[in-house]
Amino acid sequence: MKYFIDRWRLYKKHQHDLEPLTPDTPIECIYDIINTLDKKDTIQRLQKFKRWPVSRTLVNGKSFQEKIKEGNFSPGTFGAEYKKWLVDDNFMDLVLIALGSQKTKSKLLDAYIKNSVITHDLAHFLNGYGTDSIGEVNVLSFDLAREWRASWSTIVGFLGWFSLKRHGLRAFITYVRWCTEAYLRGRRAVDFMYTDWEQMFDLPLDEVKRKVGIYDKPKLWNDPKLERYKSVLQNQG
Repeated sequence: MKYFIDRWRLYKKHQHDLEPLTPDTPIECIYDIINTLDKKDTIQRLQKFKRWPVSRTLVNGKSFQEKIKEGNFSPGTFGAEYKKWLVDDNFMDLVLIALGSQKTKSKLLDAYIKNSVITHDLAHFLNGYGTDSIGEVNVLSFDLAREWRASWSTIVGFLGWFSLKRHGLRAFITYVRWCTEAYLRGRRAVDFMYTDWEQMFDLPLDEVKRKVGIYDKPKLWNDPKLERYKSVLQNQG
């Protein structure tokens, strides 16, 4: 019963904040959903992260993001292309802000949060998903295939309901098809959370994509026939 009560409370409280999901969505809304639904699983996830051999260098040293920003890489390499993408991308990703802005005195938790940020960020970059609200939902669906989080699935579900309510069955079906494609792509990929990205900074970008299980572009996401639904669904209100 608590499963449904928590989600109903969050829906009633934040439905106007999430219609649509934009940079103007209050960050407190995203915080509330993540902290309410994911809190119990945090300790288990932290212990798994702690057991990962690479985590020790991230806890006691710089994060992958910091190493990318400070590094110099040859053109065409994963490091160079990702660094350029970070500079060119001016959209304020609400999920990244909600994760990355959390303050903690625990070095382990801090390293875990920073690694969660780059995991989410790279799902945008390597798949080619936009950083608008619909691209964001596709990334959450991709991430859910490798780590099921109640907060992410709830956000995807809320926005799916809004798409049906505001724009009808065809828009909703397109939404579901995009999310399903992203989820299946996530099933084929390695777990980004436990990937040593630093070992691949100097490799060609295409080689890195193959190594982590990204073999092609999302077909439905790039289908010209469905393109118009992106602008439709990005304006849920």
